[in-house]
Amino acid sequence: IVTAAGDEDVINTNYPKIPTSIIFNYPPKHLLPNYNKQLRDKLGIPDSKKILLYQGVLHEGRHLKGMVDILKKMKNMTAVIIGSGYLKNSLLKYAELNQVKSRFFIIDAIPYNSLFSLTAGADLGWCVIEPLTESFKYALPNKLFEYAIAGLPSLVSDLPEMSPIVNKYKLGEIVPTYNIEKQIIAIKLLLAKNRKNDIKKTAIKNFTWDVQSNKFMQIILGHN
Repeated sequence: IVTAAGDEDVINTNYPKIPTSIIFNYPPKHLLPNYNKQLRDKLGIPDSKKILLYQGVLHEGRHLKGMVDILKKMKNMTAVIIGSGYLKNSLLKYAELNQVKSRFFIIDAIPYNSLFSLTAGADLGWCVIEPLTESFKYALPNKLFEYAIAGLPSLVSDLPEMSPIVNKYKLGEIVPTYNIEKQIIAIKLLLAKNRKNDIKKTAIKNFTWDVQSNKFMQIILGHN
């Protein structure tokens, strides 16, 4: 079982005798969040500041320093990371060096069932992945769908698995991984469009675990 078509192609090429199936990293519908101010209240972020959110591990390949670079140029933005990993201290130091520490927050990883109540309080999702490896190049991460079900438009790398879905379903804007100026243009565009309700409806219809749970059971029963 793989989580994207690119992964399936690699497996089929290298192991042609192994049957493959795709099950996407969709979140469960019962965790569907409503907008709330829990995230803002927790961190003391005023309504006047927009929140750019990343949730996931703090490892290489997620271009998390790019969030700090954006804060340096956009005074009305804050950035929040929810997750744990070895880059935590270096990211905090980078924010301090760039004099944006007061608008850059890291919340350690929390239980998945509690995550979405915080996700829903952000304005934008960060899904900028660096194609450092084949795995990263063909990534289709669960956070993209988690942002969508919470109604967050996303900044997304121009990678082969993510960009077609984002473009087809209008889940956000495709941006160059290292071009801060174009990322800022995309942020302003997404905030101006204010498509949170449309994105959430699209995600509920297409990107929850419920739409593929029967397929998963058929795969398991078939393989048995």
